[in-house]
Amino acid sequence: MTKSNAPLFTGSVNFDACLGGVRPGDTVVWQVDDVAHYSALIRHFACQAARDPAVRIIYFRFAEHPPLLEGCDGVETVDINPHLGFESFIDRMLHTIQDAGKGVYYLFDSISPLAADWYSDQMVGNFFMIVCPYLHGRDSVAHFSILRNRHSPYALDPVMDTARVVLDVYRHEDALYVQPHKVEGRHAPRMYTLHRWEDGRVSPVNDSHTVAMVLNAARRESLGLARHHLGVWSRTFVEAEALLKEAGNDDSYRARVEAMRWRILRMAVSRDERMLRLAGKYFTLGDLVYLGTRMLGTGLIGGKAVDLLLARNILLHEDPHWAGGLEMHDSFFIPSDVFYTYLVQSGCWPVRRRLLHAENFLDHAAEAREKIIAGAFPPHILKRFSDMLDYFGQSPVVVRSSSLLEDSFGNAFSGKYESVFCANQGNRANRLAEFTQAVKQVYASAMSREAIEYRAEHGLLESDEQMALVVQRVCGAHHGPWYFPQIAAVAFSFNPYVWSEDINPRAGVLRLVFGLGTRAVDRADGDHTRLVALNAPELRPEGRGAAAAAVSQQKVDVLDLAGGGMVSMDFHRLITQVEVPSLPLFAADDPALIRYARERGVNLPTAMRINFDGLLNRTDFIRDVRLMLDTLQAAYDHPVDVEFAANFDNEGRYRIALLQCRPLRVKGVDNPVLPPPPDAPNDLFLHARGPVIGRSRLVSIDRIIYVPARVYSALSVQEQYAVARTIGRLNREDPERATPPQTLLIGPGRWGSTIPALGVPVSFSEISRVSALCELLEMHDGLMPEVSLGTHFFNDLVEVDMLYLALDPARKETLFDAARLLALPNQLTSLLPGSEQQAEVLHVVELPLEDGARASLWADTMKQQVYCHFTSVNG
Repeated sequence: MTKSNAPLFTGSVNFDACLGGVRPGDTVVWQVDDVAHYSALIRHFACQAARDPAVRIIYFRFAEHPPLLEGCDGVETVDINPHLGFESFIDRMLHTIQDAGKGVYYLFDSISPLAADWYSDQMVGNFFMIVCPYLHGRDSVAHFSILRNRHSPYALDPVMDTARVVLDVYRHEDALYVQPHKVEGRHAPRMYTLHRWEDGRVSPVNDSHTVAMVLNAARRESLGLARHHLGVWSRTFVEAEALLKEAGNDDSYRARVEAMRWRILRMAVSRDERMLRLAGKYFTLGDLVYLGTRMLGTGLIGGKAVDLLLARNILLHEDPHWAGGLEMHDSFFIPSDVFYTYLVQSGCWPVRRRLLHAENFLDHAAEAREKIIAGAFPPHILKRFSDMLDYFGQSPVVVRSSSLLEDSFGNAFSGKYESVFCANQGNRANRLAEFTQAVKQVYASAMSREAIEYRAEHGLLESDEQMALVVQRVCGAHHGPWYFPQIAAVAFSFNPYVWSEDINPRAGVLRLVFGLGTRAVDRADGDHTRLVALNAPELRPEGRGAAAAAVSQQKVDVLDLAGGGMVSMDFHRLITQVEVPSLPLFAADDPALIRYARERGVNLPTAMRINFDGLLNRTDFIRDVRLMLDTLQAAYDHPVDVEFAANFDNEGRYRIALLQCRPLRVKGVDNPVLPPPPDAPNDLFLHARGPVIGRSRLVSIDRIIYVPARVYSALSVQEQYAVARTIGRLNREDPERATPPQTLLIGPGRWGSTIPALGVPVSFSEISRVSALCELLEMHDGLMPEVSLGTHFFNDLVEVDMLYLALDPARKETLFDAARLLALPNQLTSLLPGSEQQAEVLHVVELPLEDGARASLWADTMKQQVYCHFTSVNG
């Protein structure tokens, strides 16, 4: 073929390496929007190859577009007229190939015009299926091109199936980009990554925004349903697209557009009237037609998807600033009908029905999840999944739940359903297997204990709860073998935690992390995040100096592309191994750490700690977040909860990637007027000054549950989990009470932790009826208050109007009289017979006491004060 040790293939040596090199018999198809793009790339290849006298290049010229290789010496041109007829055309081409012998390079004009020459898309596919095997047997390398969005599956499927290499070419802002779509029989790292082509060299595009911008600029209509079949669903989108092309301007035309717009809104977006009113204001018919090209099935796209698209449209509609302030969005949607189809065809439907109608619905949950995981998708759904993954290439994606009831004005479902990251590396088969497993995992989470108990608690077991999915490109960039954004955050437009009198609750609050946002929404370990009051970002709940440094984030969640999953890395290890653009915005040298190392003669690789001071003080980030929250809250006419991430370049420029937006379920943004705090110190058993989160209140307590740290920490892990389950039993509805008791739950560490050593590992459903939740910072010496504001666990607290308080017994202003509680009768065994073994670790006080004394809780969240005291019969 050539005397070179590294044979030319694409015309770019480093791109050849990315593709795993050339192989005899390779047929390469360049899928383009314009033949000129193919010409620009193939000319470079031909001119490079023609310099080697051992290389023979034959160019088949048959289309009416301008010649691809005009002025390129060393190339033999063979003219063939397609109007001679299919058989004569093929026969002459095959004779030329046969006479040329082995090891020849072939370049073909674009094969798309052949469909017009022969009046048949199918004949284009037939042509390719005849010529390619002939080339394979002669150790030749051949280049073809085909125009994107011009052909039916009759042409495309044979071409894509027969070609050994398929390369997608895009032009964006005067630059050419290439993304391998198919590379048969070999694999190389990042093979399917989008690359920028410049002067014969390629460089991988590392950040999610640029990749999405390039790919989204070239619409792929075949990915959606509109071209797959012409059922009622697809016909509606085809008619809508035709209506847009009419571009009329009279009243009749506008009426038809409106009718079609509302038809698709109800068909694909939502049937909730409140959400429809918002969507009707911000979704154009053009938006909905485009949505149809991103839907991999029929049905509704679900609550999370609607809120995500709606939030973007609100920002773009209300303020031109966001046209350059948001990261490009190119998600796909797996609508609700796909879920039902999967349940029916996988034999899961009967089990699901038994689960939802059983007296003890949890008895069938495990069986339902097992059947969902073991099921199989039909071939036509797998084809759509595969096409979508070809679009994403090797960009990591996340499969997120978007059920019909999720993220609505009434129900948040925070953290009840799973989101699963896909590293999306390896060959097409491996990537498809990883993705389908992720889809099944999210589907199965619809039958989880947490989800079912949440639905039961909110009276939703009988509601139509279908599971749609959002498939999002993960916001981030490649940093060596890892992938992550510099920041991710959860933001509330209303701040329920006022730790200083200088904080305005209506300005909002931010929970900020470095790396993937999993640390912002999960309470997984003993690490910390940065809590930011948006009107006073310099104020920290921990104070300043050493106290603030002690609660800085230590671990970073990243995607390990080689390992194929999410991992938590030590921040210091991460930044010494990879270069992170604009790192000083997120971290700074810690003087105490430098002093410590100097005094002990230790050579530290880095003394940086995450603090985000540069981001908050030297950029417009806080201004942008406040603007975003204010705009969304005004449109929703309701406080909002927003998740987002952002990538930064070396100059500190960034775009915000919206990941989720939903109404924030708060009982109200105004605090009630309270009477003065109690002035009977002898009756106090609990007093603290923050953190206190929630609405201010004065309530009479019916039950106190106390878990002593000393006893709990001495238990085995199995026994600690058993404590959590018993608390769940105490939380269940008491048939002897008309309403749940007003319960104060006091325990060590972090409630809801997944690590029992850090706190009691309850699920939220096990404490959902609690009135006030108190965390005692006495599990171990290193435990610091880490308010869970913004996590799924905290959202559940807000949703049920539960008060949260954290007590540090070491602080002078804190009072907690544990001895007084322990001196009162323990009613655990009378409430739960057979629980004698846990009586030492679970002390339950039922009120009123035998002498008629009651307990009262007074909490002022604006002043960050809480008092609990006993009141006598006459008090």
